Amino acid sequence: MKRFTFEKIREVPKDGSVALAAILSSIPFFFLTLFFIINERALMASSGYGVLDFELAWTRGMAHRILRAWGTSAVRYEIFVHHVDNLYLVVYALFAGLCILLIARRLKGRLQEIGFFFVLAPVLAAIFDAMENVFLLSMMWRGIPVGAIGRAQCQRGRGPQRQLLHA
Repeated sequence: MKRFTFEKIREVPKDGSVALAAILSSIPFFFLTLFFIINERALMASSGYGVLDFELAWTRGMAHRILRAWGTSAVRYEIFVHHVDNLYLVVYALFAGLCILLIARRLKGRLQEIGFFFVLAPVLAAIFDAMENVFLLSMMWRGIPVGAIGRAQCQRGRGPQRQLLHA
């Protein structure tokens, strides 16, 4: 069985090109990070709940409470913010991957091989972030999914989806 090696990634692309790309990708990374920090603080100040609270809402009731606290205009703005996050995930994956590549190239032996595997970590994080965005956007657009009992309540006009953004 042939052992997988990282001969190409040790040299291609050249360190200068990788460093330049990392520096250039750090600019949108910095400004988008700043955008998200400002957005989170404003959302917390206006409603008491931030995006992280919504992402970590473990129950349907908590997710409804957050969306109601945000209100219709804030939910619409957060839909825009999550579309911006789709750009951000490409930027942070590129920036982090390039930085990890530069560091891994400085290591030797087994540590270097492990470092080269870690270059894939930001890509995996971006993939999972994209999947999370799909689910969060779906909940903001359509409301929180409900089970069979919740569906019956919604059809009678008493369920949480009826109250969410239509109130």
